Amino acid sequence: MRNPTVPVDIHLEASPKGGAVLTVKLTNTSAAVVVLNVRNAVDETPVIGQLPTSPRAGQLNELAFVITGTDGKALPFMVDIKRRPLVAEDFQRFEAGQSHEEDIDLARYFGFEAGQRYRVRAVYMNDDDGSRFGVKAWRGLVVSNTLEGVLAR
Repeated sequence: MRNPTVPVDIHLEASPKGGAVLTVKLTNTSAAVVVLNVRNAVDETPVIGQLPTSPRAGQLNELAFVITGTDGKALPFMVDIKRRPLVAEDFQRFEAGQSHEEDIDLARYFGFEAGQRYRVRAVYMNDDDGSRFGVKAWRGLVVSNTLEGVLAR
């Protein structure tokens, strides 16, 4: 459920590409312009299977996912991320209601079993205010809806 005091919403949906490819949609839900960091680098959560409750500088990228199988066990993050530094173009202005969508292939990051169904939640975090690029970006954390039945190929 969306928090009305937070000007950003994150929503997950199945991508037409299928498999473990999901569309992540960030939306400015406020009436004012909001600057968002849209680098959308994917990283692991601090505790496998648990969504973080606050952004922690330097410890997480912008997107993290919690994925559980039908057995309730969380899938571990499988790669060592080498993220690129933030650049000015990563900070984009969003008018009221404007969104940014990106397809993320979760199979690049998690060890899915073919034919299994999974439950997925995402968190968008930003702890960089963008001031070195001359902007004032929104800082905080929002959690997505839960997407049920993601089918790995």
